[in-house]
This record gives sequence, structure tokens and C-alpha cells, in this order.
Amino acid sequence: MTLSTLSETLWAERRLLEMLRFRLEVHELVLASGRLHALAQAGRELSRTLDAVHTADLGRAVDSDGAATELGLAPGASLGEITAAAPPPWSDMLQAHHHALTELVTDIRRLADRNQQLLQDSAPAAGAERDDAR
Repeated sequence: MTLSTLSETLWAERRLLEMLRFRLEVHELVLASGRLHALAQAGRELSRTLDAVHTADLGRAVDSDGAATELGLAPGASLGEITAAAPPPWSDMLQAHHHALTELVTDIRRLADRNQQLLQDSAPAAGAERDDAR
């Protein structure tokens, strides 16, 4: 069943977004600690996780289109539209996924903004360290 496949895909995407949130938290801790030598490694791990999230997002789009078609909706229907059209118990499961994904994305945006601010704040300090090393 296509709704089952979509639900499995959403679980996988949630796990990846949880990993992305964790990687952003690690990145934030590295920046806040001033241990800039660890920044490159934290950045590489963050980049790999972002790549996995983007790949999963493509898979979700395919599975969402299949579920939408199965429910008589047009391809490209949103998760909210699919949830509204899905019969129980799928509607409840998809609603739970939608809620969890929304919370994860909110956390990720907040962490990304915080990391951006920390990067901007640490740039002058990193330049001063390079100057002192000369």
C-alpha cells in the first residue's frame, strides 16, 4: 500500500532530521566553545547529513505523489492534503508525522540561525588568532 510506503519514508526522514538537529547542536557547541580546530570536522559531518536529508526529500516527493494519486489527489499534493484525504488510521499517523516534522524543522531553523550568528561573531576572533600566529 502506498500510504504504508509514505509512512515508512516519513519515519526515515524524521530520523534524518533528528540527526541533522543533533549535528547542528554539535556545530553550535563547537562554535560556542571557541575550539575552531574542530569546526572543519563538525562542518563535514553536517554537510553529509544535509546531503542525506536532501536525498530523502526527493524520495518523499515520489512517495507522496504515489499516495496522492492513490487518494485521488493531484501529484504534488502537500502532506496536509494527503493527511486530510487519507482514511483512518493513516490520517492519524500522517498527522503525527506532519506535527513531528514541523517541530523538527522549527528547531533546525532556530539552530541554523544561531550557528550563523555564532559564525559571524567568531570570524573576527579567528582573524585575530591568525594575525597573532604570524
